[in-house]
Amino acid sequence: MDTSQRFNIGAELIERNLRAGRGEAPAILSGGKILTYRDLETLTDRLAAAFLRAGVEPEQRVLFVMPDSPELAAGYLAAMKIGAVAVPSNPLLRPADYAYFVEESRARLLITSRACFERIEPALSQGSALRRVLVVGETGDRSFERWVAETPPQRVPTAATSRDEPAFWLWTSGSTGRPKAAVHAHQDWPHCCELYARAVLDLSSSERCFSASKL
Repeated sequence: MDTSQRFNIGAELIERNLRAGRGEAPAILSGGKILTYRDLETLTDRLAAAFLRAGVEPEQRVLFVMPDSPELAAGYLAAMKIGAVAVPSNPLLRPADYAYFVEESRARLLITSRACFERIEPALSQGSALRRVLVVGETGDRSFERWVAETPPQRVPTAATSRDEPAFWLWTSGSTGRPKAAVHAHQDWPHCCELYARAVLDLSSSERCFSASKL
């Protein structure tokens, strides 16, 4: 691969802030707690190591069905950092929707929450490419917290992805039928940051963002 084309958005979104000296600056505010960019880097690497331990390989999909949280943000970044493809999904849908997402994405790993699991569980008995299901807030073998805690902390090398390789999927609204997966490359987020966040909204590092729609 041409090294000039190497780019990984899962790592870059954190590392660009560390390079700018914002390691101790707030990255995420959630539930009255603050995660700095250094905290987010640590959590992202911990989850990346946990995903690798679960057998996730480059280009394979990781399906997320959970409320907005630091775990979702870090998991999203971690999947892309190891060269996998993050597939975030709305946590407020029906069992049939999740059965379709599991089948369509051919995800190897599903990360969900206890609040969503009841609606997702029917999809798990229909046969799929899933190798492992981890549930936030659960106990036992499917416990997300247990799986992460049992994974030794480490710095995970960034996958040598290129700018035009798939990084994440976003489901369309399905206004003309079932939702379709819009595949986005690693280079897409920087374009959005520069052309919309900076050029249109004029955001700076001193401002906070709240999204009413799900991550």
